[in-house]
Amino acid sequence: MSISKDPEIITGTSLEIRILTDMVARMSKRDVEKKLAASQTNLSSLQHSVMRLLSCQGFTISELSRKLKYDPATLVQTVDTLEREGLVKRGHDPKDRRRTPLALTEHGLKTLARIPRVNQEDALNQGLTRMGNEKAAQLLNLLRELAAYMTDDEKIIENLAPLVLQIIARAKTLAAEVSVEVVELTD
Repeated sequence: MSISKDPEIITGTSLEIRILTDMVARMSKRDVEKKLAASQTNLSSLQHSVMRLLSCQGFTISELSRKLKYDPATLVQTVDTLEREGLVKRGHDPKDRRRTPLALTEHGLKTLARIPRVNQEDALNQGLTRMGNEKAAQLLNLLRELAAYMTDDEKIIENLAPLVLQIIARAKTLAAEVSVEVVELTD
């Protein structure tokens, strides 16, 4: 289906894309929430996302806001809850006293390691597998392009792929560390 410059057609296409992306997001979120419930962490999907990002490097609330596209006020509440639970701590930047980077605590790292990573059972993974590698790569590129047109900060889109690779690598490391601790405790 080609898109014309006709405003009515663009509006219809926009509406259908909104509905479809909402459906995909809800199904994907449901899979994440199932994993969170199974891990008995009592984390929300937003808290989980914040912790996954912080597992790679420290970010301030405003940096997280830009990356996750959430209002800073929403993230303050989320971070406050994570801090009360002992999962996140606020730090100090010696180079800039105004900057307060966040970091996972040891308890936060262990909690994050207990949460299973995305796997082939997830609806999104199953859908992408059925599409095949070529179509999945096309979809990813088109979504990146659309997101870049929609944002005022294209660097966020450019930096997303490397950040995702960092998150995946860190999740594997955390899972391996927890496995080693479990083996050591049972010996």
